Amino acid sequence: MGGVNAEKNDYKGLYAYRTLIPSDGVYDLNVAPNEYVEGRGGRNQWGLYSYIGRLNYSFKGKYLLEMLGRRDGSSRFAQGYKWSNFYNVSAGWVLTNENFIRELGLEPLNYLKIRGGYGIMGNNVNIDLYDYISDVVIGNSVFGNSASFQSAASLARNGLTSLERTWERVKMANLGLDLILLRNRLSARFDYYKKRNDGMMIGVIYPGVLGGEAPQTNSGVLDVKGWEAMVAWRDKIGEFNYNVSFNIADSRNKLVAYDGAVLPAAGLMPAIVGRPLNSWFMYATKGFFTDQKTVDLFYNKYTAIAQGNIPARTDDQVLRAGDTRKLDVDKNGYIDQNDVKFKGDAAPHYMFGLTLGASWKNIDVSTFLQGVAEQYIERTGWLAYPFVTEWANLNPSFLGKTWTPENTGAKYPRLTVDPDRSKWNYQHNDFMLQNNRYVRLKSLIVGYTLPQSLIARARLERVRVYFSGNDLFELTSIKDGFDPEQGADSRLAGYPFMRTWSFGVNLGL
Repeated sequence: MGGVNAEKNDYKGLYAYRTLIPSDGVYDLNVAPNEYVEGRGGRNQWGLYSYIGRLNYSFKGKYLLEMLGRRDGSSRFAQGYKWSNFYNVSAGWVLTNENFIRELGLEPLNYLKIRGGYGIMGNNVNIDLYDYISDVVIGNSVFGNSASFQSAASLARNGLTSLERTWERVKMANLGLDLILLRNRLSARFDYYKKRNDGMMIGVIYPGVLGGEAPQTNSGVLDVKGWEAMVAWRDKIGEFNYNVSFNIADSRNKLVAYDGAVLPAAGLMPAIVGRPLNSWFMYATKGFFTDQKTVDLFYNKYTAIAQGNIPARTDDQVLRAGDTRKLDVDKNGYIDQNDVKFKGDAAPHYMFGLTLGASWKNIDVSTFLQGVAEQYIERTGWLAYPFVTEWANLNPSFLGKTWTPENTGAKYPRLTVDPDRSKWNYQHNDFMLQNNRYVRLKSLIVGYTLPQSLIARARLERVRVYFSGNDLFELTSIKDGFDPEQGADSRLAGYPFMRTWSFGVNLGL
């Protein structure tokens, strides 16, 4: 057992620039020829060296054991921090090979295996090649005007460095079950796992007087828990063969430690200690102002309104009937960032897939459906809510659903072309958070294989005609017209969503 794994990357480059000489005779002093007054080159290399050992053991096909040990070294870390040791231990127990299980006479049970494992692996992402070396950047400052300009070389330190950074350690434990029943027609699998990322490489927020850009350090701890399940059935009735399989998985994380972490604010927060990564914090609301009396009571109760730059009470653009009524969650007398509530995270949860297949004589059908049962999103960009600015397009999903004196039970507050008041009414309010549930028919294939009696004269072995479609339809809780697989992004960047249909012929010669 054992082995050595080494990897190296080497890069060299050289390029030059032509300098334009101004007509007034002012020249940049340089001993190089005028046509090539500046030359630059570069070289970088990195390496990863690993010692790996593995041991596998099996006793009578009942007890299974695997042990893995490795020692990894990376050139990305400073001396004394390059190397670290990792390991993994996993074991399995095939119960159906035990005599006491056979003596029970469980005839429907064909296979049963319990397995588990624990290991620590390394990670060295989010760190550049020479981050532990303090280097100097050569720049060029130009001053003057279009008629006469001069340039001067400049030197600057390229950020701060740290010599103590090392491998992130990923600790993972898992427990699983494999099951086969009813003469191999029914199969199932279940896995549960826990993972801790210890010493994540993150950027810590330091005071502005630090004197330079701080390096990332091993300052983060993240816990992850998740599970996966699969069940499948395969059988036949006469000439009719069919199969069904369903899988579902979920994963939840919590940020345990993050040096320099910030406090929650309205919107999507990437890193809040004690919460999942990319958590949503939204303003709590209680409907809309019904009349001017409720508006006056709101202004009299709260001494300040600190979100959205809303004009003062005496301004012509003061809040009016139909605007959003936000709640003072922390009871401090005014509405601000401390009045947000945790409403979930942006990651998809309960992701599932359903595969169906069948064949009868010369006809075959296969299809795959995929979906998500929970994912919280808030739209962004110019189409996030009505009148983000005066000239922004209006998403038609809001039409007929906003507050008016005749429609006081509307889902959304009143429309206003004032950007500040529209921001108050819509942005980061709890009713704007959508649960992006959906199921989509990802693929459908229907085929027919011509009988041999029809193709034998053409000396063909097989001819199959088929229809194929991708993303043919979906059921979704999203009502604003965006693709549910796009998540929260409404910038409409990249390729548009497409449904495809195709017809084809497969020939076997």
